[in-house]
Amino acid sequence: MARKYGIRPIFISICFTLLAGCTVPADGPTRASSGDAEKDLRVMSSALQRTIFEAAATGAVVGPGFVVVYHGRRTDAATLANSAIAGAAVGAAAGAYVGFLQKKYSNQEDRLERVKSDLDKNAQEIQATISVMRDVVDQQQRELAELRAQAATGAGDQALAKEVAQANANLGEMQKAISGAENRQREFESTRGLVPISGGSSAIDPELQQLSNQIAAMRAIASDLAENI
Repeated sequence: MARKYGIRPIFISICFTLLAGCTVPADGPTRASSGDAEKDLRVMSSALQRTIFEAAATGAVVGPGFVVVYHGRRTDAATLANSAIAGAAVGAAAGAYVGFLQKKYSNQEDRLERVKSDLDKNAQEIQATISVMRDVVDQQQRELAELRAQAATGAGDQALAKEVAQANANLGEMQKAISGAENRQREFESTRGLVPISGGSSAIDPELQQLSNQIAAMRAIASDLAENI
């Protein structure tokens, strides 16, 4: 049975100023067709492959002389950013984000302000992705149901097979988005000790819990689609 998600916005407008490096027009994409939502999903899934450190290292906040030490080797920002783009150094990205914060901010309060700002922007980006994922699932379920009803009468088999293939492609994009969100989660978790800690709890633990909840929601949506393919 399809999971009910409640009312969702018809328009989505968000500027990924720090993390994604892309923009959506102010009036936002419409949800007039499944193609619109699927295109948005591909864009947002790709945007989530951009690590937190990559955004910092390729922006104006980091100078060309910025160097971190990771696994005993001195590594410049551009090299680590390229590794992050290739998706081959998630651990390096987490270590680099820590190194960036230590280099850029001399005290815990300043680091806390920066990390919270990054967490807030990341939460907005992921929430927009969740909304698009829900749209895709709802539209995909309707289209599959219609085509399966036609196939039951002996018509539309080819159309159904094509739609199932598209549904699997959409599921792949969702899994890609989830993987990107999980990689960012590891980056943020690596900073817990750089900000104020009280009673064993880090000042960013509430935001980390929110991120965990968002990732759980993403997994649930993807699972819903998988069960209906």
